[in-house]
Amino acid sequence: MEDSFTVKGLTCPNCASKIEADIRALHGIAECSINIVQQTLHIRSVDDLPIPHAKDLAAIVARYEGDVLLLPRQGQEIRFHYKGKQGGVSAESIRQTIASLPMVASCAVDTKTHTLSLSTTSPINPKHLLASMEKALPALSFTAEDASKEEDEEVSFGWMPTLGAILFVLMLVLLYGGYGESFFVRLGLIASYGCLGNAVFARAVRQISRGNFFDENTLMMVATIGAFGLGEYPEAVAVMLFYNIGEYFQEKAVAKSKRSIAHLMDLRVSSVHVIRDAREMLLAPEEVVVGDRILVRPGEKIPVDGTIAQGESHLDKHALTGETKQERVRVGDSVLAGSINCSNSLELVATHTYVDSTVAQILDMVEHAQARKSRTEQYITRFAKWYTPIVVFAALAIMLFPPLLGLGDFETWVRRGLVFLIVSCPCALVLSIPLTFFAGIGACSKQGILVKGGNFLEALARVKTVVFDKTGTLTEGRFMVTNILPAEGFSKEDVLALAQSVEKHSLHPLALSICACRGKETQACTDVSEHAGEGLSAMLLGKRLVVGKSSLLARFGIAAPQADGSGTMVSVGYGDSFVGTLVLGDRLRAESKEAVRDVKALGLNVLMLSGDTESQVAEVALELGISQYQGGLLPTEKVAAVERALSFLPKDGRLAFVGDGINDAPVLARADVGIAMGGLGTDAALEAADVVIMNDEPRKIATSIVLAKKTVRRAQENIAFALGIKGLFLLLGALGMIGLWPAVFADVGVTVLCVANALRLGAKS
Repeated sequence: MEDSFTVKGLTCPNCASKIEADIRALHGIAECSINIVQQTLHIRSVDDLPIPHAKDLAAIVARYEGDVLLLPRQGQEIRFHYKGKQGGVSAESIRQTIASLPMVASCAVDTKTHTLSLSTTSPINPKHLLASMEKALPALSFTAEDASKEEDEEVSFGWMPTLGAILFVLMLVLLYGGYGESFFVRLGLIASYGCLGNAVFARAVRQISRGNFFDENTLMMVATIGAFGLGEYPEAVAVMLFYNIGEYFQEKAVAKSKRSIAHLMDLRVSSVHVIRDAREMLLAPEEVVVGDRILVRPGEKIPVDGTIAQGESHLDKHALTGETKQERVRVGDSVLAGSINCSNSLELVATHTYVDSTVAQILDMVEHAQARKSRTEQYITRFAKWYTPIVVFAALAIMLFPPLLGLGDFETWVRRGLVFLIVSCPCALVLSIPLTFFAGIGACSKQGILVKGGNFLEALARVKTVVFDKTGTLTEGRFMVTNILPAEGFSKEDVLALAQSVEKHSLHPLALSICACRGKETQACTDVSEHAGEGLSAMLLGKRLVVGKSSLLARFGIAAPQADGSGTMVSVGYGDSFVGTLVLGDRLRAESKEAVRDVKALGLNVLMLSGDTESQVAEVALELGISQYQGGLLPTEKVAAVERALSFLPKDGRLAFVGDGINDAPVLARADVGIAMGGLGTDAALEAADVVIMNDEPRKIATSIVLAKKTVRRAQENIAFALGIKGLFLLLGALGMIGLWPAVFADVGVTVLCVANALRLGAKS
């Protein structure tokens, strides 16, 4: 089983990794992943075991982050203002009491605004909850906040830190203006420190009370108190000021990424104009049923997949495919949810519900993409788990052992140990690396390339061999019957009618092309069977009807001549007789030559596999400049060919298979990276592939590989920069060559720079 939760207010990557580890340790949990940018928690259990109850998960979250709300998918968030009636009640006591109520999943308390935010396990009337809360906490009175009020997502520095910063500047003016470290100046610096460190202290005390001693807030509190103990008042306040500034810019960067991704995936509509019983009504997308007539006015998004019943217009599919060119649509054309109607009003007939529509599948994939973490992300998570404790104990060793061994006084070595404490936080890596892969996935989405996870993006960057399917990938997959060759005693109409009788039961491109021809009226078949990669068989009027390759006819005892030449040959056999052959032609995609050239320009090996005859495949390979190819392959034989290609790869190399996603599921799954071409709206492609090119442009294959390489390179830059700076500053701190101020740069400054470097991916795409 799988489920997702919102973890509202979670910003600490270190805490996120600890929450992930604790949830993974629960019985039956196979996978747990937190996406800080999207504020989501995704959990998958083993063998359909039930997902832990929201209350149990909320308790784990509260262990590290008491201000974070865990909101179940079917739950709701409710806010209350509270005030005391008789005596004070601690914030932790309020939180625990409210969280213990049956319908409450989690609870967060803001003591500054006296606001109580809670999430419920399912929708509930706030009035019913209010009565339970007042009964559980009679010392307090509660007032429900207006639920329609929009939350301000803008990140602000806060009035308390602002006041502290102003006070600090004034104290510096007095300090260096002749007053020195007088009692008044010291008092001002302490007041400034209180304003700047108020929130940090509250979080640190909460973390210590839960046994979490390696939280960044705890490290900052200990380091600055140590600085005060050494009489370094200005340095202690400066460290807290720079830490606040760094946190502010870090939150701004993450918020910017959240907004850009939200804007990028703004495909969903909030309401739909549905015509039922000659009346127009406004419904939620989830209320639309198959067959509903939907009115879409100019400027509105298509709400669900459908077919145009009335009207003609142009659609902007940029959010889906990355294409800026508008597409003209008429009556009978299929349209996809998320497209924007640009010209005239349209009436559609819904062919899918919202849950089954293309846009819902895409949004679901984007939501769960971060659950599939790259090897780099997994390494950084494991690294951070051990890095911070090791550095903290190293700091303690620096403070104690040298002076005990007579190598200097305690004050000198404590100061150096404090530098270690400040530098030790791994936020630069734990935040920027996942954000880098998230930005890379977003950059691909802007180009119409859907990548299902950071692990696939990383594998794509290591691709050394690209294997192309032919039909529907390098060719258009839109076949036309170019000739009909009847056997003696049969007419062309007989061959076509018999073929259509069985092919109408298939969605294969060849079958659709055969059925598109006008011919005699078809007859009803029974016992229709599909033979993978070979064709179809059925019973018609008591006789066996076989349509497909000549080898399939031979298996049923029908001797079919080996037809060869330019085009795809589909043989027809009925009873014991060979009826004739249909010749179908296909055209290369306009960009196929450039696509192959671009992939080769990246230094990659290119192969082509196809189920068509060797001569047909050779003809296409020659035109595209592909020297390695194979034809006449069944799906299982394609898998074997891919496995042979995999055996020739270097140790760190990966193989990508590019198919149309219709009948290539086995080989898409076997390749290191399965890429579905033209997969938009194709359920098989969205399911089987790791990467989906959301339009019919094969040149996007090279684009996806280039973006993947940029993403991995950006992650490597961040790792090298963060570890390099931290290593340098740790060494300089141990040698006593830097003080506390530069140490702050090694922590929050490096984090901000790494986050900014990660977000460059989205900015340049």
